Amino acid sequence: MGCLRKIDPFMAENPGMASAAHRAKSGAISIALGYALFAGLWILLSDRVMGLLITDPDALVRASMLKGWFFVAVTTLLLYSLVRRLAASLVEAQQRELDMVQERKQPPPMLVAIAEASDDAIFAKDEEGRYLFLNEAAARILGTDVEQALGRNNRSLLPLEPADAVEAIEQRVRETGQTESAEQTVQTAYGERRFLTTRGPMRGHDGKVFGTYGIARDITAAKQAESDLRVLADDLSATLQAIPDLMFEFDAEGRYIKAKALNEALLAAPQQQLAGRTAREVLPAEAAETVMQALAAAARSGTDFGRTIVLPLASGERHFELSVARKPVAEGQPERFIVLSRDITERQRVEAELRQRNQELERFNRAATERELRMVALKREVNAWARDAGQAEPYDTSFADAPRSSAAP
Repeated sequence: MGCLRKIDPFMAENPGMASAAHRAKSGAISIALGYALFAGLWILLSDRVMGLLITDPDALVRASMLKGWFFVAVTTLLLYSLVRRLAASLVEAQQRELDMVQERKQPPPMLVAIAEASDDAIFAKDEEGRYLFLNEAAARILGTDVEQALGRNNRSLLPLEPADAVEAIEQRVRETGQTESAEQTVQTAYGERRFLTTRGPMRGHDGKVFGTYGIARDITAAKQAESDLRVLADDLSATLQAIPDLMFEFDAEGRYIKAKALNEALLAAPQQQLAGRTAREVLPAEAAETVMQALAAAARSGTDFGRTIVLPLASGERHFELSVARKPVAEGQPERFIVLSRDITERQRVEAELRQRNQELERFNRAATERELRMVALKREVNAWARDAGQAEPYDTSFADAPRSSAAP
């Protein structure tokens, strides 16, 4: 009875075991009462019967001894039978309770079906970190099958270092009762993989934590794509920083969406004032009309190059050459255009100087050519005078004669 009282707190938390304890207590009382009744009746009735049947004192003593031994044998057999039945009942009740506890730890069939259909690794573990459940995806990551993994912990399935890290997280989840998510790199049967794993506590009907569950998603490809995207973004940023031109993004109505300028002094308005305004609101009328024509041409053919605009800026009049390309957008999204505006003021100045110098050189060449022609004509006159005087021609002017065609043989 004392032993039963010691497990009362446990029984209070487990109704099935409490019921078994109640039955055990009732059985013990029944055995005690049955034994007392049988012993009382035996003593009362057997002594009277022997007194009536046996009158010899020596024979009565021997008969009493035999009666005592018979009583011991009968009561021993009776107690053995009753205790055995009680013990069997207790064992059966305890086994049923253990089966119920184990059944409560097993996931419902519907959840099992959902887990098996998932590509994510899904698992559940007991207080010791042993697998109670895992789907095929989790087993593949561990490089084993489901049946071999059940009942084992990570120390027997993973290298020591990641197994220690996993156990530390699960221990913390069990102690705090809080769900945790973390990224981990694990050496799997398919090589090194990166997982985003969410772990949380599993609670019984009494609210106490009896294990942990986990869902692990393979994010290796996503992480690689993220890394590639960062590299691409860095390369694009470096490329854009290396481009000295002004860069704008316009919509089809000529409205500024974005602007990038290494030198804001080349902008017609401060950069922060451009977004949401149109080219007609910011640029001179002629320049705005040229921009709108370039956008319309790019909308038709995809690109447009070579148009120029002139802007009166604080630093003076500046000339810009436009390059426009239609930006790829998702279906149904409004059109966008990327416009590169290159400052060609210095180039046009140099070109103007070259044109002026070419004109001066052409004038010099014409003057020199006319002088040379006059000299040739004068030499021919002198040659003619010499021939008339019967003298040899002093000047060779054959270089100025038209070439003669070769005679036919």
